Amino acid sequence: MKKISVLIVEDSRICVEMMSSLLRKRGFYINYYQEAKKAIEEIENGLLYDIAIVDRSLGDSEAYSGDDVIDLSKKINPDIPVISFCGYKTKALRADGHLVKPVSLDRIIEEIKVHVHR
Repeated sequence: MKKISVLIVEDSRICVEMMSSLLRKRGFYINYYQEAKKAIEEIENGLLYDIAIVDRSLGDSEAYSGDDVIDLSKKINPDIPVISFCGYKTKALRADGHLVKPVSLDRIIEEIKVHVHR
């Protein structure tokens, strides 16, 4: 069975490193970015992933937000699920699901399994 590839876009280095490490140990392949601009560039350049988890409150000096990453991902890859991820309860308009921080690894994996059908 092919490993599920997860794109994580999160500006907290500690959060993204912890999520990435734990998900890798559970057999997932991870690409992560701490800046919306870099994630947008990679998506535009054809980055392949099975699901994206994107921090909505992400923002960087180029004035891109997590919502911009979500919108672009859904525009370029409409069939690839995107999960919005932040400290407030409002799901991004174009997201397929939502996780509220703080969240357990089991809840993240559950959300991935709900949206990625292999």
